[in-house]
Amino acid sequence: MGDLGDAVGAGQQPARPLQPEGADRVVIQMPGISPEEVKDVRDKIQQVGFTVLPGEHPIVPVMLGDAALAARMADALLARGVYVIG
Repeated sequence: MGDLGDAVGAGQQPARPLQPEGADRVVIQMPGISPEEVKDVRDKIQQVGFTVLPGEHPIVPVMLGDAALAARMADALLARGVYVIG
């Protein structure tokens, strides 16, 4: 999970929450970063073994398939300074 936090931390702006409570994914929004940085973050998240919904926009849905796990991951990312909801 730390690797995901490092990958997301590559964004220059703070992430914003987009996820309703109880969902089986975390959604990370990274405003103000270039398309190349978005691709790099998406690639890094996938390299550490997470499923990311396709797209080129700075909104990155990370699929976990379990609402409780998504909530724990959101808490862990928040502790690292990445503001998401899961």
